[in-house]
Amino acid sequence: MKMYENFTMKDNKILERVTHFYKDITDNKDKKDAVTKVADCIIGSIHGMMNSPANITEKLSEEFKEAIEFLSDGNNTVIPDDRGIPSIMVKIDNFRNCDLDHNFNSDVHPAFIMDGKPLDCIYVSKYHNFIFDGRGYSFPFAIPTQNIGFEESLLACKKKGIGWNLSYFALRAAIALKASSQGFLPRGNSDMGHDYCYPEEKGILWKEGLVETGSGPKAWSHDNTVSGIYDLCGNLNEWDTGLRLKEGEIQIIPDANCLLEECDYSQDSKWWRAIMPDGSLVMPGCKGSLKYKGKDGHIILTASEDVITDANFGCACKDIEADKGTAVPDLIKQLGMFPINKQWDYGNGWRWANTNGEFLPLSGGAYLAEDHAGVYFTGLTYPRTHNYKLAGFRSVYVKHESE
Repeated sequence: MKMYENFTMKDNKILERVTHFYKDITDNKDKKDAVTKVADCIIGSIHGMMNSPANITEKLSEEFKEAIEFLSDGNNTVIPDDRGIPSIMVKIDNFRNCDLDHNFNSDVHPAFIMDGKPLDCIYVSKYHNFIFDGRGYSFPFAIPTQNIGFEESLLACKKKGIGWNLSYFALRAAIALKASSQGFLPRGNSDMGHDYCYPEEKGILWKEGLVETGSGPKAWSHDNTVSGIYDLCGNLNEWDTGLRLKEGEIQIIPDANCLLEECDYSQDSKWWRAIMPDGSLVMPGCKGSLKYKGKDGHIILTASEDVITDANFGCACKDIEADKGTAVPDLIKQLGMFPINKQWDYGNGWRWANTNGEFLPLSGGAYLAEDHAGVYFTGLTYPRTHNYKLAGFRSVYVKHESE
């Protein structure tokens, strides 16, 4: 897709869209001026990408950053890649496991541990990414890239430079669980431009049910504010790294180690680990490791070795159960692979699995998912090589010591 095809509107419409987006918080002249600056910087960035990225000056990126941070009280920022092209990002601070449930320990959630050290925060693309010149970018009111495979999604993030990567499943789980703990689950485009359960909520339709990024109401953001991450539920499924199902066995790249520059995500990588019922990590294939299996169309967590090859079985995330006698470690719950308890609000998010091969997560549901969509929706049914029509992606950024 050429750059100009990623945006459906003319320059004079951008200010109108941005003003509408921030309408609930522009209660003074300074904020109105900041909205105008954001619109100007979006226009400048688009023109720079269309003509020459060199035209996107450091001054433009800095003004863009200042305006975005002012309007979001510092919760959003603008981060350029190594070519100077900006993306709007949301800062997600770390938290402890016990912040989710008092029965958990006080360790920092695994999504914020990299190479054994806690990260203060992760920067997450505010919007589904579109690809320009082989790289993914986060802008509002854009047409997100779809019909993409895992490897291409990963490459579009890694090409942006040191610190950039594809969003990972542990982070999605952390964001979803924190939202639930605070009493809110984001909605989204799960029905051809509308939310299936709240049809009055809609985004700006492009075609075939897909809406422009960030064009829905604030209830489509992860924290029910305009400063949140948009479209974690619906519009497109997102490829996540750091998790896979291999012949039914649940395998992870531990913590946030998939963000390390040297991490190997390949099928035969030595970075993958299986999880035992006591929460310890072992090499894949160890006897007694935790697996998903199908039973009467539902997903069962088991440590049994008799997982039968089964294609595409699933249930609501909240309805996943454990085999009799299988202990469920806290880690599996903290990674969103098993309900914390029956009272926990998981919404309508569905979980699908396939035990016949290697399958990577596609999360969130898409514009055709209807009541199956949700922030907890994850399909472990497609291989990394599949260019799925309803798949997109989201980049993340973490500052490395080498920078």
